[in-house]
Amino acid sequence: MMFMNGHGGYEYTKIQDTPYLLDFEMEKITKEMKFLKLYQVAFLISDSCGAITLFETVKAKNMILLGQSSLGEKAYSYDKFSITNHYWLKNELDKNQIQLYLIKQKNMIIHIIKLIQN
Repeated sequence: MMFMNGHGGYEYTKIQDTPYLLDFEMEKITKEMKFLKLYQVAFLISDSCGAITLFETVKAKNMILLGQSSLGEKAYSYDKFSITNHYWLKNELDKNQIQLYLIKQKNMIIHIIKLIQN
């Protein structure tokens, strides 16, 4: 599972201190993840304004893509989608494992973005 939260718009998202992540970069990332056999089934969640547009070009098999909002829709830090996901993650998964997993995922994404940009 990969959960991305940040600022978004049409075919992009910005996650904290990272450069913008564009839809075609997300497509390359998912292809690279498949090629490297990093998953059997993946669940990617984008929680930002226009979140689903980040996945428009992704065509990977065995990948569930969930966007918090459609094109032109706003996302709020405290709405049903965000708060439900927050409580689910908080209550169902071990907090230390989540933090370690998120750090590993962020480092992997940054590494793949650097590979794509070079």
